[in-house]
Amino acid sequence: MVSGRATDAPTVPARATKSGVLTMSLSHVPRLKDVAKAANVSLAAASRILRGDKERFGEETCRRVLEASRELGWRRNLLVNGMQTGRTRTIGVMIPPFDFIHASVALANGPR
Repeated sequence: MVSGRATDAPTVPARATKSGVLTMSLSHVPRLKDVAKAANVSLAAASRILRGDKERFGEETCRRVLEASRELGWRRNLLVNGMQTGRTRTIGVMIPPFDFIHASVALANGPR
């Protein structure tokens, strides 16, 4: 967890200061609000475009939002996405305590 938000991996976006110098910040994970501001669209428009609902918006708007998200290093927050959709795409496995054979098989065949 970084700044209270779950991410797959921490990102290190570059940010320009008033003097024009780029600085790197581990504490700032780009949010949807940052993408919307960079693309000069509303928060709702950015959200819909990044979810794949591109029919309502013009090509230029979609391109700006997708480009801004790529440049900022924005990534979908999987924890929030799971709470909103009710689907976490996670499988839970219950293994009896001290059952090393089943535990080793489950861990050896898990995601990498």
